[in-house]
Amino acid sequence: DSYQLSGIVVQSGSIGFGHYYSFIKDRSTGSWFRFDDQNVTPWDIEERLEADCFGGEQTEIVTDKFGNSRHVASDSWSTAYMLLYDRADVCFPAIPTFESLPALVQENLKEVVIENESITKQDV
Repeated sequence: DSYQLSGIVVQSGSIGFGHYYSFIKDRSTGSWFRFDDQNVTPWDIEERLEADCFGGEQTEIVTDKFGNSRHVASDSWSTAYMLLYDRADVCFPAIPTFESLPALVQENLKEVVIENESITKQDV
């Protein structure tokens, strides 16, 4: 069997604390996206894979209390934690349109969207 990478879970931080986010491939377009809490942004796997997932050394700009900035090298705290694969010989169905869903599912989905929007507005 042949497999294709379809997702990456990244742990950023140390053993004592950290943050998790994901890179996920859109099966219908082949485009990759970064899912980081409520932020979803395009991600270029060819350009960013090593820097975003392999750990190693990174360079940061550090500014002291007097406003002086300098470049400091340190270990990267972002490392791929889990890889997700799709079998290459499996065809996944197209994502259904909202209109093609049964009426009850549409109604429930609308309620979820309204609830999520109200929660999101509270967090701002």
